[in-house]
Amino acid sequence: MEFIPYKKIGDYQFGEPIQNMFPDLDYENNQYILSKKYSIDDEETGILYKFGNGYFTQLHIDLPIYKDKVLFLGKDLTDEGQMDLIINNEEYIERRGYWVFPKIGLVISKDKEELFFFDESLLQNWLLVHRPITSW
Repeated sequence: MEFIPYKKIGDYQFGEPIQNMFPDLDYENNQYILSKKYSIDDEETGILYKFGNGYFTQLHIDLPIYKDKVLFLGKDLTDEGQMDLIINNEEYIERRGYWVFPKIGLVISKDKEELFFFDESLLQNWLLVHRPITSW
């Protein structure tokens, strides 16, 4: 899966309607899916998709479960050594247990077990260091 900051992760573009990504969901009888916040958790792959108002805003990867690569500028972000290259060479903000890379829309947990890729619409939330990450 390739990551292009603030544009796409894998086959999915940030800002893409949920109906394009998951066409088999029953939107007609479940209007809450298009509500303010909605998530789809694929526990088998370790991927959590997050949506705001029906649009793709964030992808969370649980690395102990995830079995593929995530490429960013030729670096595999699932590899701890490659993560260290990003941490050592990109500007970041420390946010409790996370490094937030605002210029590229990436968050790496300090235990290096989680990756978050986010849309620019969530940047201000990630920059608020005391706001819980579950609040948006």
